[in-house]
Amino acid sequence: MISSKFLALALAAGLPLSNALSIQERANITQTFQSSFSPGTKIYLASDPNFANETTQRWTVYEEPTYAAAIIPALASDVQTIVKIAGRYGIPFLATGGGHGLSTTLSKIQNGISIDLSRFKNVTINEAASTVTVGGANVFSDVFETVWNAGKEMATGSCACPGIVGATVGGGVGRLQGLHGLIIDTLVSVVMVTADGSLVTASETENADLFWGVRGAGPNFGIILWATYKIFDQTNGGYAFNADFIFPANESHNHWQALKEVSKNMPAELALISGINYNEAHGGLNILVNAVYYGPEAEGRALIAPFYNNNPLVSNTSYVHVSQLISVAAFGLFADTQCDKGKHVNTYTVGATGVDVPTWDAHVQNFTALYQTYPQARLSTAFVETFPNQAVLEADGSKTAVPQKHREITNYVFVTPSLPSLSPMGNFQLTTRENERKKRLWGYNYADPSIDTQINQFASSARTAFTATSGFEDLELYVTYAHGDEGPQTWYREKLGQLEQLKRKWDPNQLFGFMNPVPLK
Repeated sequence: MISSKFLALALAAGLPLSNALSIQERANITQTFQSSFSPGTKIYLASDPNFANETTQRWTVYEEPTYAAAIIPALASDVQTIVKIAGRYGIPFLATGGGHGLSTTLSKIQNGISIDLSRFKNVTINEAASTVTVGGANVFSDVFETVWNAGKEMATGSCACPGIVGATVGGGVGRLQGLHGLIIDTLVSVVMVTADGSLVTASETENADLFWGVRGAGPNFGIILWATYKIFDQTNGGYAFNADFIFPANESHNHWQALKEVSKNMPAELALISGINYNEAHGGLNILVNAVYYGPEAEGRALIAPFYNNNPLVSNTSYVHVSQLISVAAFGLFADTQCDKGKHVNTYTVGATGVDVPTWDAHVQNFTALYQTYPQARLSTAFVETFPNQAVLEADGSKTAVPQKHREITNYVFVTPSLPSLSPMGNFQLTTRENERKKRLWGYNYADPSIDTQINQFASSARTAFTATSGFEDLELYVTYAHGDEGPQTWYREKLGQLEQLKRKWDPNQLFGFMNPVPLK
């Protein structure tokens, strides 16, 4: 049995990590590291037959990182040990929480070690302080019931399964941002392992410089094990008006006109999501719309009246407690069916300040041509999140690493196939809510890597077109939605210089350099 020191030196000498590990039996590897880790820590080799079932897998397999092994630490001290050993011998690693990171920059880690944080999953309410503390592996659906049962709400994303911490550290957008700001604006503190293996707390009063960097460029500075957030009294007594629509292709122009109208002077309580969708049952290309209003139903109906007037093929409305919202919004699109791993998701996005109707008209035509040329892409949806930003702008932007221009974004445009589509199989008939739930089939993103080049060309062209009419001089986007080719100047703008200084202090050897990295000059 070789020692862990020999193994690490072999890795540092250039022996591929997969080869270095594969020459050892799993039992020997476990025994080798037993003296370094607590008894509850698990080690899995990629060659193990149960590797995929026992470790957290990535949501998208497009331009994915690869691992020779995954370590599931039981304690914070185990994470510290991994970082210290990896830093000493130059072993690449990546921490995995929810596994929903989209950026292609993550593919730079090959044959590395996955630090699987699945043991760090807890949700604790502090009612006196009006805060909630979550673990590094908790996803949004984990907090809904706990927070709502306490009569509270928190800023979250719109889907059930992305990791809370992962979504937060790039800024964090969602339906409630008009009321509470970006998720990052509600962050109180984090407990994290830094590049030298230290376990530190970062807040506005403790390691304040690190806390500033975490709020907007967090993956560059360490591994967050626990995060504490502000929570708020429930808006409208915890109830929301939800409305879903499907429009035919010939009404797409009218929809973008309606979206432009509804989103002007948008109240903080309203959130809209629109998608370009393919469904043979409704004639091919469709426009899918979801509206959520955290207020009385009558007010919500009045606000979105232009959508009702646009001749929807299908409409479904409900007034529900927010605990049910994730399962009903957009016909359930953002619920657990979105959590299946192993999809081929290739994402390009643009941030915009409004809705340019001609650009959307052209994009619908282009998407129609894409569907016709590449039927594989019909199992996808391109979409735009239209969220208010009153509280986002009211927050003191100097306290976070989020660029000020990014706070001005009100439309988060996904220009490529980015979500599961309604089934194109022809059997999606919406009559009652129960029938819809029974008959719904969800397709997934195009699963044919052979058309990646064509999709990338399509997406790059679309991104250029949307950038030209975005309301900004250059490409602006929410960094967590980045494709990965935009570069640090686009990701971090005027905050880049300060982030570089912070990087030199907290991670001079760039151990955390895989997720939209801050460069060292």
